[in-house]
Amino acid sequence: MEFYIESKGISTERDKSKVSLKNIEKISIDEGLNIIGKTIKSIISMGYLNKISEVDLELAYNEFLAWVDELIENEPINKNIVAINFALSETRRGFQLYIAGSKEWDFYDDDWMYNRDYFPKNQNCRIRLLNKLKSNYDKDEYIKMFFSIIVISTYFILKYIKYNKVITSRNINISLGTDDYIINLCQLFNGRIEVYKKAIPLPIDE
Repeated sequence: MEFYIESKGISTERDKSKVSLKNIEKISIDEGLNIIGKTIKSIISMGYLNKISEVDLELAYNEFLAWVDELIENEPINKNIVAINFALSETRRGFQLYIAGSKEWDFYDDDWMYNRDYFPKNQNCRIRLLNKLKSNYDKDEYIKMFFSIIVISTYFILKYIKYNKVITSRNINISLGTDDYIINLCQLFNGRIEVYKKAIPLPIDE
């Protein structure tokens, strides 16, 4: 099963045609953060986050930031790692993140995400906001809840990429996914960050 962000929601379909990566539309990290910021405001205004505010999101981002920094400090990413996947894993209590790195990467073939060439110990990140978010939704609102979690996680990752040189000092591909599928978010090459535009969920009120 494949997962892909499509304008106003979640799609399980992705164009199979292998368009050259050079022809896939990319935007700057600032443009990506601007879009995702508007999307967050839209899901807050539409009641998707159920009493969760922008202040709560920033507190959760600080938890994410501290987690990633500690992981990389304790177990630095090897130079031969060309892709990092921030993976969401669902539990009864909520969602948690883990990081996996690969020496291989292919935009059109997700098999690389199962590689564990970089896999820090004791790394599961339980961001309290993600657990709280899951408990706020009824079972029949799963898609709405999951979309909100993808939006929030995308925001966290892009913000981290912009402001932290530990990762941006190398050539690497960054993705967000689950145990089964991924979204290629951005590519870092020669100090330049390019975000795949279709990977960024648009505001739901547009």
